[in-house]
Amino acid sequence: MTLKETEVLFQYQHLPPQLQAVSEPFHRIAVSFFRTIPDAQGAYRTKALNDLWQAKNWAVAAVAQS
Repeated sequence: MTLKETEVLFQYQHLPPQLQAVSEPFHRIAVSFFRTIPDAQGAYRTKALNDLWQAKNWAVAAVAQS
Protein backbone atom coordinates (compact mmCIF):
# COMPACT_ATOMS: atom_id res chain seq x y z
CA MET A 1 0.00 0.00 0.00
CA THR A 2 1.31 3.43 -0.93
CA LEU A 3 0.91 6.69 0.94
CA LYS A 4 -1.47 7.89 -1.79
CA GLU A 5 -3.62 4.76 -1.41
CA THR A 6 -3.65 5.29 2.35
CA GLU A 7 -4.77 8.88 1.96
CA VAL A 8 -7.54 7.86 -0.45
CA LEU A 9 -8.73 5.06 1.83
CA PHE A 10 -8.95 7.45 4.79
CA GLN A 11 -10.27 10.52 2.97
CA TYR A 12 -12.94 12.38 4.88
CA GLN A 13 -13.54 15.70 3.06
CA HIS A 14 -16.59 14.31 1.24
CA LEU A 15 -18.42 13.60 4.50
CA PRO A 16 -20.83 15.94 6.28
CA PRO A 17 -19.13 18.11 8.94
CA GLN A 18 -20.20 16.00 11.94
CA LEU A 19 -18.76 12.86 10.30
CA GLN A 20 -15.61 14.68 9.19
CA ALA A 21 -14.95 15.46 12.85
CA VAL A 22 -14.97 11.73 13.61
CA SER A 23 -13.11 10.57 10.52
CA GLU A 24 -10.33 13.18 10.28
CA PRO A 25 -8.32 11.95 13.32
CA PHE A 26 -8.22 8.46 11.76
CA HIS A 27 -6.75 10.02 8.60
CA ARG A 28 -4.00 11.67 10.63
CA ILE A 29 -3.22 8.42 12.45
CA ALA A 30 -3.18 6.43 9.20
CA VAL A 31 -0.69 8.81 7.59
CA SER A 32 1.42 8.67 10.76
CA PHE A 33 1.37 4.85 10.70
CA PHE A 34 2.44 4.88 7.07
CA ARG A 35 5.33 7.23 7.73
CA THR A 36 6.41 5.58 11.01
CA ILE A 37 6.19 1.85 10.24
CA PRO A 38 9.03 0.97 7.84
CA ASP A 39 8.47 -0.54 4.41
CA ALA A 40 10.25 -3.70 5.59
CA GLN A 41 7.32 -4.22 7.96
CA GLY A 42 4.73 -3.71 5.21
CA ALA A 43 2.54 -6.64 6.23
CA TYR A 44 2.28 -5.30 9.78
CA ARG A 45 1.63 -1.80 8.48
CA THR A 46 -1.11 -3.07 6.17
CA LYS A 47 -2.74 -4.99 9.03
CA ALA A 48 -2.57 -1.95 11.32
CA LEU A 49 -4.08 0.26 8.61
CA ASN A 50 -6.82 -2.28 7.89
CA ASP A 51 -7.81 -2.47 11.55
CA LEU A 52 -7.71 1.32 11.82
CA TRP A 53 -9.92 1.59 8.72
CA GLN A 54 -12.45 -0.77 10.28
CA ALA A 55 -12.42 1.21 13.53
CA LYS A 56 -12.94 4.44 11.57
CA ASN A 57 -15.90 2.96 9.72
CA TRP A 58 -17.52 1.80 12.97
CA ALA A 59 -16.98 5.20 14.58
CA VAL A 60 -18.46 7.03 11.58
CA ALA A 61 -21.41 4.61 11.51
CA ALA A 62 -22.04 5.17 15.22
CA VAL A 63 -22.23 8.94 14.77
CA ALA A 64 -24.27 8.66 11.58
CA GLN A 65 -26.82 6.47 13.39
CA SER A 66 -27.25 8.89 16.29
